[in-house]
Amino acid sequence: MSMSKSAIAVKIADIVKRIEELPDDRDYSSEVDAIVDFQMLLAYQDINTEKIAKAAYENKLYSPYSIYRNASPDVRDGLIAELLKPDCDEAGNIQACLAQIGDKMVQAVFIKLEESPLPWRENLYVNPSVYAEAGGWSFDESGNQTLVHETCYALNDNAKSSDKAVSIGEKRDEYCSVCGCQMMDILTLDGRDERLAFLGINGLLKIPICPWCCCFTDDNVIRYQLDGISTYTGNIAPCFKENKMRAEDIDKMTKNTYVLDGEPTNAFRSHGEFSVPTIGGMPNWIQDWIYLNCPDCGKKMTYIMSIPWDCIADGFEGTLYIEICIDCQVARVFHQQT
Repeated sequence: MSMSKSAIAVKIADIVKRIEELPDDRDYSSEVDAIVDFQMLLAYQDINTEKIAKAAYENKLYSPYSIYRNASPDVRDGLIAELLKPDCDEAGNIQACLAQIGDKMVQAVFIKLEESPLPWRENLYVNPSVYAEAGGWSFDESGNQTLVHETCYALNDNAKSSDKAVSIGEKRDEYCSVCGCQMMDILTLDGRDERLAFLGINGLLKIPICPWCCCFTDDNVIRYQLDGISTYTGNIAPCFKENKMRAEDIDKMTKNTYVLDGEPTNAFRSHGEFSVPTIGGMPNWIQDWIYLNCPDCGKKMTYIMSIPWDCIADGFEGTLYIEICIDCQVARVFHQQT
């Protein structure tokens, strides 16, 4: 975070050089060092990725997809040309890379391929509209939809702060009807705070969960009002209904001292080396990206927050993601395991 502009330029040149020197018969391990350095620079310095994207494209490196965030028109056009080959064997990765660019040219190509699939589509599980989500946007018959916020705030551990705009983990005086675990408001957020105006939540939002059940299903639905009143429903398989969350785990989660930073950070801040809760920005997916549909209107929901479990609970793995539909005042939460 304290690197000078010249030091950043040197590091970018070094990453480019390492990508250019990757062997043709490389495996993932030979790419790791360059990838880690790239992700750290993106998270902490919000670098322009154009030079790295050019080297990656010329050496057929398609991961991480965020490398192509600032790709030049020439690289974009090259990726599109590869994708439009009927026998393209990297169609999935290339779509995810193009999604990072997400300009009108990319959008037009994705719409065309959604309507008129090429033969390689048979080898993939989902359509271009889902690959677009890797870049934080998607489309349907009604048009394009942005699924993320470019503005991003981190939460940092600060026991001396009295800032109450955001808090993580507050006990509720109720217990889960499925497993008996004590419920908590995993997120309390005052959208009237000027820092959070970008979310469009003009009131007090509480996201109640069962900390046990929420890790075993994507079917966690919260219907909220802007006065802090919310209801939670979850639906998990019978084999997971025995609560194994200890009282001391709940205490640990709800006694954290995370508060909202005073200034915004980089959109890719959650992609950094250390676990940090973030609001807005680009989510750091542990597995594949997931933007759930609103159970009321059916539209894709917007990502607002991720909470790495190890920030608030010792020995816990994975991350909890929160997405909302502003129009219907519905939120959904889900867990991805490391």
